[in-house]
Amino acid sequence: MLTDVFLAIKLIFLAIKIVFLVMKLIFLAIKLIFLAIKIVFLVMKLIFLAIKIVFLVMKLIFLVIKLVFLAIKIIFLVMKIVFLAIKLIFLAIKIVFLVMKIIFLARKIACIVLLVASNTPKTGIVWRQHVFSDRFFLRSQNKLK
Repeated sequence: MLTDVFLAIKLIFLAIKIVFLVMKLIFLAIKLIFLAIKIVFLVMKLIFLAIKIVFLVMKLIFLVIKLVFLAIKIIFLVMKIVFLAIKLIFLAIKIVFLVMKIIFLARKIACIVLLVASNTPKTGIVWRQHVFSDRFFLRSQNKLK
């Protein structure tokens, strides 16, 4: 009977050890669950960080595209200004040629007037003021004898 009591006590202690082992396993399982939850949250943070990086890169790409289009607009604006400057240069050249034509026409008219005036009597104050320079010009052109 004593052996039965010792056997019963041993079984009770064995049952208590088994209960403590089961409790340890339960606490270990709970620790593993919390560790798994931490890992899941860490993975979610990494995913959100990756999404933020992707959106940041997309914003950067759109900003670069905007800058490229702005550069293209500036290039076209500069080209327009250059073409306008070239047009103004050609217009200035045309004006210079027109002024030169007017000057040559005025010279021809002055020569004709001097030729007509050289065949008339040389009287008057205005003729005397200009006769020497005009006669020198006409002599250099071999139009006055």
